[in-house]
Amino acid sequence: QILSLTFFTIFALLSTPLSSAYSGLAWAGAAQTDSVSGKTVTFSPSGDIVASGHSATVLLSNSTTHESIQTLYVDFFVQSIAFTSDEKFLIVGMESSLPNTPASIVFKWDGSEYVRTMHTEDGLNVDRISVSSDDLTFATATENGNIAEWKMDTGIGSTLELDREYSSPHTGHISCLDHSPDGQYL
Repeated sequence: QILSLTFFTIFALLSTPLSSAYSGLAWAGAAQTDSVSGKTVTFSPSGDIVASGHSATVLLSNSTTHESIQTLYVDFFVQSIAFTSDEKFLIVGMESSLPNTPASIVFKWDGSEYVRTMHTEDGLNVDRISVSSDDLTFATATENGNIAEWKMDTGIGSTLELDREYSSPHTGHISCLDHSPDGQYL
């Protein structure tokens, strides 16, 4: 009797997981694209849109139905994507290995789709974008290792206006950027 109870107890302990994890989050699904490579994905602030970068395209998908909404075409490999808090603008950072070529592109919502408006020409590998809390500027790393803040919707021709540039206290790749919620610090 004791032997069978001990055997059952050992069997129950060995077959029961000691721990498990569950996020409580639903799976958003996969975007269908012809490109096999992708580096970045982000949700819009409302959670209605999933934006994913695939080679030199950004696929916008409905986060609930997983249906494609729009495909945005850019000049180089997509490294980063950011929305403004009101979703009026979408910024795409790219791997731009040539000087004086678009490094980040701003798309503006026109009521039915995102339309390419202006771009920056400073930055070799724009893999980090930080949008200010007032949605008026965004920051990226520059080609010379500094941090630049760009005006969201102002510039000459198709080139965005530089709002200000900050010297970086270190050398090498800038791997993270963020604005403080009150907009006082970058």
